[in-house]
Amino acid sequence: MRMFMAGLFMLVSVLGAGVGMQTAAVAEPAAAAVNVGNKVCPFMNNPVTEATAVKVEYKGKVYNVCCNNCKAAFLKDPEAAIKKFVEVASPAKM
Repeated sequence: MRMFMAGLFMLVSVLGAGVGMQTAAVAEPAAAAVNVGNKVCPFMNNPVTEATAVKVEYKGKVYNVCCNNCKAAFLKDPEAAIKKFVEVASPAKM
């Protein structure tokens, strides 16, 4: 019995020492996503406003599309969709 109590005391001491050394990880706030501010949906060429836009966030940027179907198209292949955003915004298209 004495051996059991000594072993239990050692176990509690070791576990207790570890608890005191742990520190809580503090999550840093995520940076707010930046709206790219596009005024035309690159899929349907429909105008989008702040009030009507369906927003899609990807890699820290918010893209505006005109409807949930366009949002689904964006999410299916985000990199290809971003190329469309660049094409629509290029000066040659203005």
